[in-house]
Amino acid sequence: MEVVEIIRGLIEEGEKLLPLGGDIVEGSSAEHQSDYVAWRLRTIAVIKRLGDDAEPFLRDLSEDKRGPYFYTSSARRVLGALKGALAVAEMQPNAKEPGGQEAEHAATAGLFPVEIVGGTRGYVEKIAEQANGCYVMGWYDACAVMVRRLIEILIIDNFEAKGKLSDIRETRYSSVSSQASEQPTASDIRRFLEEDFAQLETALNDVRVSLGGSPLDRRSATDSWGSITLHLTEVPDNICRAFGMIIETRDSARGAAANLTATQLDSAKRGINEILRFLQQRFPSAGVELPDQGEIVSLSRLIQKYLAVDDAYWQVERTAGSALGKIKTIGDIGAHGRYVKVTKQTLDKYQDALITAIQQLVGTAYDE
Repeated sequence: MEVVEIIRGLIEEGEKLLPLGGDIVEGSSAEHQSDYVAWRLRTIAVIKRLGDDAEPFLRDLSEDKRGPYFYTSSARRVLGALKGALAVAEMQPNAKEPGGQEAEHAATAGLFPVEIVGGTRGYVEKIAEQANGCYVMGWYDACAVMVRRLIEILIIDNFEAKGKLSDIRETRYSSVSSQASEQPTASDIRRFLEEDFAQLETALNDVRVSLGGSPLDRRSATDSWGSITLHLTEVPDNICRAFGMIIETRDSARGAAANLTATQLDSAKRGINEILRFLQQRFPSAGVELPDQGEIVSLSRLIQKYLAVDDAYWQVERTAGSALGKIKTIGDIGAHGRYVKVTKQTLDKYQDALITAIQQLVGTAYDE
């Protein structure tokens, strides 16, 4: 579709919206605010495609302090810009039609094409629209925060699609387990044995009792596990591996704690959670309780974990891996802590990397 046709369509849409706008006395029209904002953003995007000739129209719209809100006067100003842009576009028959790289970026009405998240989830598309809307309006700090949120959601959806949300949740040992050689404290080890492992052992005994065992006969985790597996035709390999790893960690915690790392303790805690979920699903009458699942880890660690399981859960293109590494910078800007001023140039610097990263994450989360 040529630029002229797009502008004419926007003019027609605007003339229908105009009577619905608010006034200075009664305030802006909240009921149709979202329709107005979407129309205004599309207007700005198509006007940008006029190149240098777009500058006076864009400047006029940016000077309207009520522009982001649906007043009749604001809508009339947008319509005026569209009609002026139409006159210019009619004199530019080849004005940056779709197909070229420059037109592709301009048509996004923001930092990246929203089409690349189309057909995913409603909440994903909404966050993408908000990120782009903030970018167009010049709210670059807000844009960085929404970009951070978008990448977080996409990575979370990837792990959820594989049934591996536990891989990206914090445990009480996660803060030190980011360094593989870090030793857990004596308190960490004690809590693992007295709380985490004890909860697993209790759950295994409850399941054994639900299968006909004596409630007065409390057995070890290993003995209870042996009795339970006799009632199962098949035990998933990942559950068997997790149980073996947990017993090995328990033995180290009891006798050779000096050789135990925080990463081992963290993995054992995650394994316990995995087995408890398995028991709860297979033996509902046992009343197995799940522990607090923990918060999702930070964006920086989400990216690390996504890249770390390459080939195990999904494949990461080399350029996408590099792009995700760069996206950490935007994530750091959007995170809590020391304020860093965000500019258009800051975001534009990472535009290509962001598009590549989003395409990678969407491809592995939803394209099955």
